[in-house]
Amino acid sequence: MEFYYIFNVARGQRFHIEVSPQWKVRQLQENIAHLTGIRVDDQVLLKACGEILDSEHLVQLNPSENNPDAPVYLFQRSSRHEKEDSRHWDQEINEITSIIDVSIENASRSEQDPDLHRVYLNIPLRARECRTASQNAIHACARFADEHRLIHQVSSSELFLYVSLLKIPSQGWMALVNNMDDSVVRLKKRAARFQHQVEKVRQQREKATELLQGFDGVIEQLKQIRLPGALLAYSRGQSDRSLHSDLSLYAWISASDPQHSLQDLVEQVKEQINSFGQSDAMSTVQNIEKVVELSKDVNCREIKGINKRMSYLDHHLRQAEERDRAINTLTLKIVETPSRIDQSSLEELLSEHRYLMSQIYAELKELRVICNHFFKSKVEVLGILRMRLNSWIVRVYDRLLHAHNEVLVFEEKFTGLKQRLDLVRQIKEAPMMYATAVSEVVRRRTFHKEFVSWHSLHVDKCVALSDEESQIRAQFSAKMEKHFLRVLFHGMFDSLPTFYVKSLPKFDESLGPIDIDHLKELRNSVEDLKQYLKVTAPQVFFRLSVRDPSMPSPVVQHGVMRREESFFTADPAFSLSTLTRNFPSTNWLSTDDGMDCSPSTMPTLLMTKSPLSRVGSSSSLNMPAAPSLNQLSMLGEEDEIPTQSSSTSIAKSAPIQIPTPQPRQMSEKSSQFSTPDDHFHTADPIEERQPPNFQQFPVDDLTSRSQTFYEALKPTVVQILSLSKDMLDLRAELSKNYDFFKENFTKLGELTGSALSERLKQVKDYYDTELAKASEEQQRFASELQHQVVEYHKLEALHQEVKESIAHDLALQQSEKERLVEEVVHLEEKVKNVRSETYKEGIIAMELEKNRLSTEYEEIIEAKDAQMRELQKELEKKNAEIVRLQSDPESNAFRKNVIAEIRNELEKESKSKLDLLTKGITQKKEEECS
Repeated sequence: MEFYYIFNVARGQRFHIEVSPQWKVRQLQENIAHLTGIRVDDQVLLKACGEILDSEHLVQLNPSENNPDAPVYLFQRSSRHEKEDSRHWDQEINEITSIIDVSIENASRSEQDPDLHRVYLNIPLRARECRTASQNAIHACARFADEHRLIHQVSSSELFLYVSLLKIPSQGWMALVNNMDDSVVRLKKRAARFQHQVEKVRQQREKATELLQGFDGVIEQLKQIRLPGALLAYSRGQSDRSLHSDLSLYAWISASDPQHSLQDLVEQVKEQINSFGQSDAMSTVQNIEKVVELSKDVNCREIKGINKRMSYLDHHLRQAEERDRAINTLTLKIVETPSRIDQSSLEELLSEHRYLMSQIYAELKELRVICNHFFKSKVEVLGILRMRLNSWIVRVYDRLLHAHNEVLVFEEKFTGLKQRLDLVRQIKEAPMMYATAVSEVVRRRTFHKEFVSWHSLHVDKCVALSDEESQIRAQFSAKMEKHFLRVLFHGMFDSLPTFYVKSLPKFDESLGPIDIDHLKELRNSVEDLKQYLKVTAPQVFFRLSVRDPSMPSPVVQHGVMRREESFFTADPAFSLSTLTRNFPSTNWLSTDDGMDCSPSTMPTLLMTKSPLSRVGSSSSLNMPAAPSLNQLSMLGEEDEIPTQSSSTSIAKSAPIQIPTPQPRQMSEKSSQFSTPDDHFHTADPIEERQPPNFQQFPVDDLTSRSQTFYEALKPTVVQILSLSKDMLDLRAELSKNYDFFKENFTKLGELTGSALSERLKQVKDYYDTELAKASEEQQRFASELQHQVVEYHKLEALHQEVKESIAHDLALQQSEKERLVEEVVHLEEKVKNVRSETYKEGIIAMELEKNRLSTEYEEIIEAKDAQMRELQKELEKKNAEIVRLQSDPESNAFRKNVIAEIRNELEKESKSKLDLLTKGITQKKEEECS
């Protein structure tokens, strides 16, 4: 068992519960309900991050997540226990102050004892009691400060020392705010998805309009398509196909929902699209924005002055600690016993002790005041939190729930619309899909037949090829493993792997009873579906035909082939017997008898021909006959040489080209063979027709240089032509605007002649006349301005008089307002007094009524308990009688019947009485709560 720490935010109290690692949160909540009286349904357990503990999860006993400084915070969904909490708070502070009062009272009584010796002996004891009381007060103040911290977050900038000791970043109120923020963030995410769905609804509306067009024609096609009875029986897994008759595709679809037709589905889609109003979506978005804005209210999120309050508490806590140290020092002085004491010094010592005790009394009274300050501060903070819980938090969560429900309703409607639109789309595509499926079934049957035939031939050829290759490899390995060259060719002993599938797994055997006749029937009955009722031939043999990529193509001209490529051939491989004859040294190392050990006598020319292999591959997958060397293509080149049939079995090679006197560069494809040129050329018929000594004429050097100079002058010629074109364009533009330029030059000449002076004189006279007019206007404006200034001074004096009179009236109104405010304050005090008296009278009346009801309940419960005891006694008597009857061996059957009857009667009677008692107590409790 380990301690699990919980902080009750509403009461401001921390407590712990012993829990087991196997406990679920539900068991923890039941224990909390037993300790605090808060029902499990009213409990909300929050971590500091705002996460809610799930009732079905296990309790996490990680010390870093749950400890005295980081507990789990308990909130109530309802405020049923406010009065009990207030009574608990009063009891808590009364216990603390009563300890101080009792210690002071006991010490004062001891000082007043007439016996000096008894006073001398009792004062140290009373001093220790006072010290214990001060320590209790200090612990209570520290606990109150800690509960302040747990209720709300502490500012590390102002209370660095305090927080450095506790090191807790966030507390109860902030845990609730964090939970609210998490809920708001989740709602904002759903709002983003909601807006995306609103946009999708707008798009779906346009798509739905297109989708519903031509739906009547689709229904007609569905009615024309006939489903064979065999297909219906096959789809339902029934072997007897005679029980099902042919049915139209429309009737088959309608049978899934007999209550509604396809036309009803279309009407439902139209009604649902029309029900999505833009105004509803906008109001939901506005509600979400209001919730977000309300949750960001700084005045409600933070408790103003909490940091100053905590600094004030921390300051007084330090003062209380100093007073405790002072009390401890004074107590030590009192407890110290002098070495020598007599009657005369006893009085002086007692007077000193009384003086020290008076100082202890003063310090204890100050500690009591400090404790009351801490307690009142805690009650004020809890009152603020309760007020915000009942107003702001409840309002935010109510609006969160309302907005969340609106989003959920919209999402449900949107999901229903998508499902119906998808169903409409499937119905509209049903004729096309059915026709395509019928065509695919026919095609797959044909494909299956051809593919199985091809695979059987493929397996036969692969088996033959595998056997031949395995035999060649086995013969070669048998010779090579006895020869010393096996050290150089140690990788020549691999076997051919299995590269083909002997038997195919079953496929396409459950396609359904559809044949070509049904396909023809659909083509004749539904003309619009002919394009979907076409079956493509599988052509398995053609699609799986294989050609060697290294073999030449018959449509490409002869290319140039490197010399080393002429050593590759497509003829069958050498047999091991031929190898033995050509290389008799192998036989010399062999132990086989009867082998020909003499060198081969085959002519040298004939050795270039590949002999017919007894074990070579004689079959392949649609492979052409092996061509001769002259038809081989170059390795690594794209050009291919057309295939020609060889008329001789001797391999031929193209003649090597004789180098010319002209210098030539080495080919990039030159090999390791030391030849002037590493390319082979096929015989060109044009070259064969040339005379033997035919040579091309060399190009003249002057012609070559002229051609180079011409190429260099091409850009210059282009530039000259461009400039010539621009100049011609400029000339045409000038010719076009000749009249315009001529007219302008004529006007310019007239202006610069004798008429210019006369024109200037006319302009001067005009402007002089205008200047005289402007001067007269200016003088007139100056006289009017002077007149307006005089009027302004008169108005200003009048305004000053009015202002003074208004100020006097305002002073009178202010005095009247102050008198009314004082009267209102006096009346409010009277109202408060009357309200408090009324409240006290109501509380007293309620307590009296509650005591009366509780006494009545106690009497009822005692009466019911007496009845239950009597019933218990009767039950014991009956059980004794049953035991007695069971001990009698002669009345076994009788005893069984009696026992059964007595037991049934007692069970019925006790059950009815218990039900009545439970109903009565429940009814009384409900009446008391109401």
